[in-house]
Amino acid sequence: MKTALFLSLLVSLAAAHESPVDHVDREFRLWVAEGRLHLSYRLQLAERAALLQLHQMDTDADGRISHAERDAYFTTQAERLGRGFRLELAGRALALTPSSPVQCDARLGQTFTFQTPQVALAPGRHAGRLADAHARAYPGPFRWVDAGSASAGEVRVEPVSAATDGKRPTWLAVKATTHPDSLALNFVVVIPQ
Repeated sequence: MKTALFLSLLVSLAAAHESPVDHVDREFRLWVAEGRLHLSYRLQLAERAALLQLHQMDTDADGRISHAERDAYFTTQAERLGRGFRLELAGRALALTPSSPVQCDARLGQTFTFQTPQVALAPGRHAGRLADAHARAYPGPFRWVDAGSASAGEVRVEPVSAATDGKRPTWLAVKATTHPDSLALNFVVVIPQ
């Protein structure tokens, strides 16, 4: 009886995890321009995932992907990704909407760009958090590119701080599981005097 219970538990746990074949590498880049917070979100797909996307793009099943089919697919993808972000800045929830067409590269990368509505922030430091629900369905490693790279006199987005325990930076917030429910970046928008 105990063996059957243990085996059924193992089977249920195995079914709860995504295939490692479809893990997605991602890069985040955050910056402020023209009173808006901008996000560049690059996904590096596995070959299998890219082939599945091509199949989904071919909506008329003629074996060819037209410009219209490609554009419609990526427009839908950008809207879906945008709905999966949870952004808070200075205590307010903000929506991220697609701001330009996807940029695809030869390494199976897809870069989506998003922006918030205009936000009036006074000089100072304003806490923010960006959660990515896409990481729940497609886990994988990530990089925060150019975090806090602007000069001291410019508006910039900085990671909150490095962890003191040397294990995980505090700007990364994930549940302590193999596949987190969400991936979140904690940051501060610095508006100079």
